[in-house]
Amino acid sequence: MFQSARTFGRSYEDYDLAKLYNERRPAYSSEIPKIVISYMEKQMHDQKNTGKFSRMIDVGCGGGQATSMFSPFFESILGIDISAAQISVAKGLYPDSNMKFQTVNDDRIPAESNSVDLVICATAAHFLDMEIFKKECERVLKPGGCVAVFAYIITNIQQINSTSSTEHSSQDLYIQIHNEFLRRSKASPKNDYIDSRYKNIFDRINVENKSYISTLVETRLSTLAEYKSCMATIGEYHTMSKNIDFTIDPLDWYECQIRKLVSAPEDVSNDELKLALTYEFPLILFHKYSKL
Repeated sequence: MFQSARTFGRSYEDYDLAKLYNERRPAYSSEIPKIVISYMEKQMHDQKNTGKFSRMIDVGCGGGQATSMFSPFFESILGIDISAAQISVAKGLYPDSNMKFQTVNDDRIPAESNSVDLVICATAAHFLDMEIFKKECERVLKPGGCVAVFAYIITNIQQINSTSSTEHSSQDLYIQIHNEFLRRSKASPKNDYIDSRYKNIFDRINVENKSYISTLVETRLSTLAEYKSCMATIGEYHTMSKNIDFTIDPLDWYECQIRKLVSAPEDVSNDELKLALTYEFPLILFHKYSKL
């Protein structure tokens, strides 16, 4: 599980980068925990104590962004990640809470068998060995326990009030530009999930009771400067930019292509250029059968 993510995880061992990553990355849809908890209540309706479920594990928790969304629904939560820097950030952000964080370097979820109500994995599943992940979930989950795998994906960028291109054509071009930026940044090929909206992850989960939800879509506003600062926190780009003298910096190339895509006027700065970003939040759910 984490063995396959080892190279990626090491891209975030810089504490300052891990902190920026947590600060600049977009929030998940607030609908995600609502849908997940509703799903759990149907599968585990008799296992709530004092109005809360007992225990949750967040695999690939990073700085705890997704972890914290579920805090009100559980008595205790453990977030695990291969990056010690990310875990340090999470501990600093949530020192006095029902959430604990731990670095893990192997393929085993640090929990007893049949002890966990929910396992989540947020924008990290594409780096994991999904067969090992599934088996570990089956081991640690209580009968009826649930798994939620989800991600955030930006699928389109448009200038606010722009009518320069149709939504469909600009979306296709944006994805091409984004993928080329990742290639130029030497990013892991496992970042290919933007094209499939996590359907490739869904297909790799070998269980019968899985479901795929693709209806969570939001439009959010951002300046190009804000968006560029978010992209600068991609670990592989950050590592490469410190060690290589670019002829053409991949992030500067990316900025130029985005400005062309949205037909940005030359006299409008990145701080002034207002964009509408389309976010999709694919969500995969499955549960452990009550009787195996």
